[in-house]
Amino acid sequence: MKKIIVLILTASLALLIAVTAFASCGEKSAHAIKYTGNVSDVTLAPQSARGGERVEIRTVIIYDADIEVYVDGIKTERSHYDSDYWGYEFVMPNHDVSVEIRPVSGWKQ
Repeated sequence: MKKIIVLILTASLALLIAVTAFASCGEKSAHAIKYTGNVSDVTLAPQSARGGERVEIRTVIIYDADIEVYVDGIKTERSHYDSDYWGYEFVMPNHDVSVEIRPVSGWKQ
């Protein structure tokens, strides 16, 4: 009887290990986020994210100018502006991205 219980426990443990290993294979790996430009204006800069995750970048508020954020060359619109920071959000693609921070004169026409 003890051999049957040990055999069942061993089989259950092996099954649990196999299921855990299989489930972790489907996880997406994190991709790098690199920053260029005027990064001194950035207050929240995630360094990596998984594909499909929403990423928020926060900058200081500049009262006499504006800040433009480009993710892989595509302008990202400001998603938050009514507190002590400006926020910019994008959905992380399944590859590393480059984020460029550009200050823009308030007199831009």
